Amino acid sequence: MTVDFETLRDQLADRSKALALLEDTTWIRPETVRRLACDAEIIPMVLGSKGEVLDFGRKSRTPPAGLRRAIWARDRHCAFPGCRRKARHCQIHHIRHWAHHGETEPDNLGLLCTSHHGLVHHSGWEIVMHDHLPWFIPPAWLDPTRTPRHNRPWTLEA
Repeated sequence: MTVDFETLRDQLADRSKALALLEDTTWIRPETVRRLACDAEIIPMVLGSKGEVLDFGRKSRTPPAGLRRAIWARDRHCAFPGCRRKARHCQIHHIRHWAHHGETEPDNLGLLCTSHHGLVHHSGWEIVMHDHLPWFIPPAWLDPTRTPRHNRPWTLEA
């Protein structure tokens, strides 16, 4: 279905106009658009003045297999300072949350075990990338200086 953002957002009052176009070139009314959009996975697409695709959004926050393997190779284990939980037991974490336009790319992803994933989300820890590795800034109640910490990957000998 193709519909402009303002139509979807503003839910236009004039329900007599057909404002959305289905793939088979059928026009549908705004109330049908809103009903379909309610449960849809909406993928934003920016079109130019001649209908050319200028930008195409994403539907999924889950990293593809190749990117997941790259994060596993970079971090090798839970990236939280002091944790050695193996990569296969960790989850990929978006440093800037996907819902807040965080990209699914290496410099916005890190490996976290379940325990540290929950800790990062609920206790005030912040994560920043430095030299393409995640660094963790503790909450002020734990460290008033908020000194960044890291968990460098193991060497091949370890």
